[in-house]
Amino acid sequence: MKEKTLFKGYRFEHSDITLNPLTKNETFKIAPHFECKMTGNNETYNATLSVTINSSVAGNKTPFDLNVVLTGAFELGEDLVSSKKGQLRLAIETLFPYLRAFVTNLTVSCGMPPFILPFVDTEQMVSSMHEQSDLPN
Repeated sequence: MKEKTLFKGYRFEHSDITLNPLTKNETFKIAPHFECKMTGNNETYNATLSVTINSSVAGNKTPFDLNVVLTGAFELGEDLVSSKKGQLRLAIETLFPYLRAFVTNLTVSCGMPPFILPFVDTEQMVSSMHEQSDLPN
């Protein structure tokens, strides 16, 4: 087994955007919802990071509804083999910049001003997943 965990690459599994009609001078609040799920064994693991922006969920009208799903592959090293929290933290910190850039480019490609995802609090996300029992022991 290698000493350090290695990032092997990523792939966008799904992307969907729907533009919503807005009236002139309409205000809106965009509240992205992030999720990260992991699968794997003692040698490799995959982490799927997704972001959803949806008018009906947020309770506020948004200029678009969006769902993007990104999966990254990792080869476990001795540094994280026994730490699911560490694996999750590494996955989020590694995959988020790719997700953020993709969402920005997607919104620009639709002819709207670039939407740049706000940074996520990795520690809060990891703690939240552990409390919800989404993270295996």
